[in-house]
Amino acid sequence: MFEYHQNDEELCWISKRTIHHSAIHWHSFYEVELLLDGEAVETINGAPYTIKRGSLTVMPSGSFHGYRSVGSAICLYTFCFQKSLLSSKMRNWLDRSRLPWLFALNTAQTEETVHWFAALEKALASNRQERDAVVQRIVELILLQCPSEAENLADDYGEPNDCQMQLVRTALSYVDEHYAEKINRDALAESLHYSASHFSVLFHRLAGVTLSQYIASVRMSRAMDLLCNSELPISAIIKEVGYTSESLFYRTFHAYFHSNPYSVRANRKELP
Repeated sequence: MFEYHQNDEELCWISKRTIHHSAIHWHSFYEVELLLDGEAVETINGAPYTIKRGSLTVMPSGSFHGYRSVGSAICLYTFCFQKSLLSSKMRNWLDRSRLPWLFALNTAQTEETVHWFAALEKALASNRQERDAVVQRIVELILLQCPSEAENLADDYGEPNDCQMQLVRTALSYVDEHYAEKINRDALAESLHYSASHFSVLFHRLAGVTLSQYIASVRMSRAMDLLCNSELPISAIIKEVGYTSESLFYRTFHAYFHSNPYSVRANRKELP
């Protein structure tokens, strides 16, 4: 399931999606995500957190996170925005805030936040002249409400320094661009001016997964996308995402999605 709306200037966009996992990633905008259903482990800047319905994550520009479902797929509301969408007062407030945030909302808070996300979705899908002002007000209400009413579970994480964050961003970006190729850890570490062992330890600590696990997660995400949105034969998809061993691909696919590619292809209208 994937529903998507954005405003004309691309200052913000919203989606509602069902996923089994989302590889560790980072972006140049702010992201607010509400877990609607299911249970998962969310890794934020290298620290793992168990999340359930009502978990609300607010990610700033430059930080990284990812999801791995526990059992069945999870359903997420995702709202992304450029900080310029907000009023100057709110931008200054965010700059002074300690982000990222992870809140475990109670039932009443969850229902209210679901209401606000639905209102955002409706506003972004409309053509009303005052739409952007309405969107801005709703986003600011969500952001202002949370810190005063819920405990930030990510408040005690060990914040990496800028140099370490940039190292991981560079490594993630490299894998995102070269996942279909054979990626050599030692060569990647050397290009970043780290020893292979130091790079491996630092990447694992900050990303929450090993480099090989991250490569697999990117390849699996791409494989699922091709299964659902293309007519490529499965044998071609296996090669397209960088696997030379079909048996390894099938084992990894089952570990991530608790299914096999043939079932996904046969039922893709009902799957993410």
